[in-house]
Amino acid sequence: MRLYVDSNVILSYIKQELGGLIKAQVVRTKDFLINCQKERHIIIISNLTLKEIKKIGYYSQEEVEELLKQCDIIFEMIESNKERVRKAKGIEREMGVHYPDSLHIQLALDSKADAIVTWNLKDFESAEGLIPIRSPADLIM
Repeated sequence: MRLYVDSNVILSYIKQELGGLIKAQVVRTKDFLINCQKERHIIIISNLTLKEIKKIGYYSQEEVEELLKQCDIIFEMIESNKERVRKAKGIEREMGVHYPDSLHIQLALDSKADAIVTWNLKDFESAEGLIPIRSPADLIM
């Protein structure tokens, strides 16, 4: 599967790595990443996701890439551009999904993701008709 991963999933793992409290969400995130490695799912990361991770978790793109490599996760990168931003604004208007979440949706669609993986399901629920929205716990097999 091709899975577009929202920043909050990676941030859950980073917080655990930094010695944060072990919570069910963190454990499920770790299990999700282990499952991605075993099933050889492709994780899609965008420049928007990296920007959010940098702002909240202080991890650079290189550090995120290294983290995924250490977990033996296959990943791809996708960049936003003016056309994708324009389309995201359309999703925002038509579906009521707040920007930048609408840009995450557009990036997931453009990368041919099978689903968006996020802990903030509510933020994306009105876009469920465009692409499946799943939590990491939903994808643990």
